[in-house]
Amino acid sequence: MILSNDFLPSFGNVIVTSDRLLSENPDLVKRFTDAVTASYEWVIDGHIEDALNISIEKYTPAAADQLDYLKTAFENTFVASVWQSPLTAERGLGAANLEAWQQAADTMVEYEVIAERPLATDFVVDPSQIGN
Repeated sequence: MILSNDFLPSFGNVIVTSDRLLSENPDLVKRFTDAVTASYEWVIDGHIEDALNISIEKYTPAAADQLDYLKTAFENTFVASVWQSPLTAERGLGAANLEAWQQAADTMVEYEVIAERPLATDFVVDPSQIGN
C-alpha cells in the first residue's frame, strides 16, 4: 500500500472557515474545532473500526467492501503520523507547523500555482488561540 505521507507530507487535518465567521462567532468556531478534536481523540483511543463503520453506514455504504483497506490507511497514516506527531505530542491535536505551511506556500509560488506569496500566519490559526 502506498500511503500519501510517502510522497506528499501532511501537516494534519485542515478545517477551513472565513475570517468573518472567525471574528463574528469565535465561540462557534472554537466549539466546532473542539468537537473535531474530541472525535480524533476517540478514534486514536482505539475506535478506528467503529468510526469507519459509522461513516460507511451513514455516508458511503458503497465503501463497505474497503473497510480493511481504510482501516490500514487510518492506522498507518492518520493515527500514526497525521494526528500524532512530535508537534501534537508537544502542543496537542490541532497544532499547526507554521514553518511547514510557509514552505508549502512558497513551493506553490515557485511552481506558479499561486501568484503571490502569502504568509502562513495569515491563513493558519492555532485552535488554542480562537476566542483569545
